[in-house]
Amino acid sequence: MSITEPIQPATLEQTVTTTSKRPITFPELFVVLNGCLPLAMLIYDAKHHHLGPNPISNGLHTTGLVAMLLLVATLSVSPLIKLTKWQHLFYYRRPLGLLAFLYAIAHVSIYVVYDRAWNYQEAWNEVVARRYLQFGALAVVLMLPLAITSTPFWVWCLGFRRWKSLHRLVYPASIAAVIHYFLQARAEIKLPLAMGSAVIGLLLFRVLSASRELRKKGHAPKIDEAKGSYLVDFVDEGISHYIHSDTTLLEAASQFGLNLDSDCQAGVCGTCRIQLIKGEVIMDVESGLSKDDKATNVILACQAKCRSDISIRRIDKP
Repeated sequence: MSITEPIQPATLEQTVTTTSKRPITFPELFVVLNGCLPLAMLIYDAKHHHLGPNPISNGLHTTGLVAMLLLVATLSVSPLIKLTKWQHLFYYRRPLGLLAFLYAIAHVSIYVVYDRAWNYQEAWNEVVARRYLQFGALAVVLMLPLAITSTPFWVWCLGFRRWKSLHRLVYPASIAAVIHYFLQARAEIKLPLAMGSAVIGLLLFRVLSASRELRKKGHAPKIDEAKGSYLVDFVDEGISHYIHSDTTLLEAASQFGLNLDSDCQAGVCGTCRIQLIKGEVIMDVESGLSKDDKATNVILACQAKCRSDISIRRIDKP
């Protein structure tokens, strides 16, 4: 992608619109439909009295287990992308998280409506009295703002850094859910232990990945003007640096202490979109760009590599 004349940056309204109108793919629809299948089967069995001698307990167990499985699946998306480079897995993270919240709400609803017969005071008293219910309630409360703010609109309303900080609540929510599952599982603890091990493993992977990125940032070599390097003008910051032609703009910005928003770092999510004012870049992946983005010379910092001196500016400012 190259341009020679400056252009106007994309507006906030245009950015939210173009980010939101990507069509749902068949694999995503397949995930959502399969995620809803256990709930549909549970409703069918309840209607036809096929839930056994203790239907309330059966419903609580089913919704709780599926919610826990979906929460683990949600946490697994980012590590899988890093390990396999299957970039389009990124699109499954939000539907998996929303499905996990759906089953958590179904779990709470069965408890309040059927187990406590709409007696809110009795339900509250039992939550106060029982430790495992306290952890379960904490998990649902932590998941609520994540579900509400899961759309691109909220990313722009909150700003990416605040939005990303908020969505780190998924980690304490997962820990609270595991503790809830373990404490209520009286004799049979193999499955809760397996879930707990999975969550701990995923959290450790996250911590080790973040630590490795910080070490890379701290030991990154200085980039000097040399053959195969190009001058990048960061217009918003009012500074310029030379970067090597095989270094992405996101990597270079990190080396120079500049914070550019990013998420999947695979060219899919579009979080790291910036505006190319002048110059030429190449990108291996452009999935995170819409037709409107390309028409207004928006590029992906995680994929863009210089092929000339360039000027760039952010588009994430309202």
